[in-house]
Amino acid sequence: FPPSFAFGVGTSAWQIEGNGGDRPRSVWDAFVSELGEEKRVEAERGIGFHERYAADAQMMADAGVKHFKMSLSWPRLMRADGSAIDEGFEYYQNVFGALRERGVEPHVTLFHWDTPIVCEGAWVKDEILKDFEKYADAVFSRLGKGIKYWTTISEPKTVAEMGYGAGLHAPGRRSVEEQLKVGHNMLRAHALAVALYREKYSQFGGKLSINLNSAWVEPASDSPDDVRAAANAMDEELGWFADPIYKGDYPASMRARLGSFLPEFTEEERVLVKGSVDYFALNHYTSYFAKHVTDAQASSQLGLSGRPQPWEITLESEKSKKPIGKEAQSDWLHIVPWGLEKVLLHIKDRYDDPAIMISENGVDIAERGDIAETLDDTTRVKFIDAYLGAAREAMRKGANVVGYFYWSMFDNVEWVDGRSKRFGLVYVDYDGKYGEKMKRYPKKSLEHFSSYM
Repeated sequence: FPPSFAFGVGTSAWQIEGNGGDRPRSVWDAFVSELGEEKRVEAERGIGFHERYAADAQMMADAGVKHFKMSLSWPRLMRADGSAIDEGFEYYQNVFGALRERGVEPHVTLFHWDTPIVCEGAWVKDEILKDFEKYADAVFSRLGKGIKYWTTISEPKTVAEMGYGAGLHAPGRRSVEEQLKVGHNMLRAHALAVALYREKYSQFGGKLSINLNSAWVEPASDSPDDVRAAANAMDEELGWFADPIYKGDYPASMRARLGSFLPEFTEEERVLVKGSVDYFALNHYTSYFAKHVTDAQASSQLGLSGRPQPWEITLESEKSKKPIGKEAQSDWLHIVPWGLEKVLLHIKDRYDDPAIMISENGVDIAERGDIAETLDDTTRVKFIDAYLGAAREAMRKGANVVGYFYWSMFDNVEWVDGRSKRFGLVYVDYDGKYGEKMKRYPKKSLEHFSSYM
């Protein structure tokens, strides 16, 4: 890898901070509270980062971390009436200070799923655009100096699809129209925030993007129908958000399938959205096969619910009949390193060879019998080597990959799964099973990834 390549680690505010400092509630606090007392308590505590940030910054520095992807808590910074919370801004100034003192550069995301509780179904309503712009303005003006890399929104596809389409994430709504409107509003909000920064804060010299998550979708066979099915699935997997940003509109295949369900950009919005990134921020975890079906189904793991689609997602190819890759702790995550290489080359070819930051990539491994076994996470070590090898192979083929962030630095609260899923390079002893509550234990993978950093 070139000397300028950024190796880093990532987290998000809601997953690690807890509600320390009397943080106002977000839609995720409300959503997990409905799932039971255990989930509510897990969310309230996080991993105690709000209180432990200085020690955690030191732990990162000791491991050789130079780049740390983190998000800001919107409800910690802004009240429902749009006024700023000074204590929240002071907290993040202190976090940035602790990181910089130790040689760690923060890469900052404005929004990673934790919408303030301002109104029912906030991202469906056009009012969210001004709310988000006002929030971004406050953040850029008070925290923007010295931040070199920003992203506006993390995984808009996941928020729209899981939160407003499938109802499995906060705020738990189910509507194909709302799902598409939310995606549309997130693109518009992102573009407004970027335009604001470029107009008012360009003197700070930061680069801006949006974290787009994408699996790779491989044809289940060489048949023209399966090849077309995979291409259309990729249009909805990545093109849904990347095409408007790089080409000015949604993919033609989405427009053909979804018709009037898919919102239209005004000409002014099209101009605002197109070109609204300085680099491509890719979150990538897994890959699938796509198979053409003659009897179009109304929903699938990958598709937009409520509208028939002529393909299905499968984990086996027609030729091999073997799983696409080894299953991780989460059943949706299969280890498929070659999928990363293919999605990187797809981005290179489709979007005019942008600089690509792999802003999230990681694997969860279940806790094992005792602490020694859990810390010996050889599968994660092999995962890191394999995926970085795939990235390097894409670079050899011309992809302009400029960085890689492992997700995540610490075990954390994995949304609806709570503490049960462990992605971290560092084990967090939530309940003091081995001594002190919330104590951090570095895993074998942290030492290994340190060698890259």
